[in-house]
Amino acid sequence: MKTCDFCGNPVKDIALICPYCAQPLSVLPKKAIVVRKVLILNLEAGMPFVKDALEKFDLALKSVSSQNIGSIKIIHGYGSSGTGGKIKIALRQRLKSLLINKVIKGFIVGENYSKLTNSAIYNQKIVDCYPELLETQHADIYNPGITFVEL
Repeated sequence: MKTCDFCGNPVKDIALICPYCAQPLSVLPKKAIVVRKVLILNLEAGMPFVKDALEKFDLALKSVSSQNIGSIKIIHGYGSSGTGGKIKIALRQRLKSLLINKVIKGFIVGENYSKLTNSAIYNQKIVDCYPELLETQHADIYNPGITFVEL
């Protein structure tokens, strides 16, 4: 048996969702969780061209390898001004390529970031490993203008 972190009730070890409060249960044992830092990278600041925004992302990706950073929260906008949408599309194409080439472990698009989606277990793992994301979790849920990258 393990304990639900949300309501404190005992649940079976194989359970993924608490039967009492319906919250996702942590997949990883607490001992296995390594807390690392999150880099917040704003690619839409200054309304850059797509090429410039991707260069800024590439530089940030190279610089984090020497730090204790395990995730990047990227603010790219969602296209309300016409520019953010292009950055979002190009960035996510780049992330797919980086994932295929095993440069990154994974990424969550903001519109899928929620406690209630099929990816809720992975989302909970992200929050467990990067607790500073809890500070902005309410604003981040279902936000199409952000993407989380796990390194």
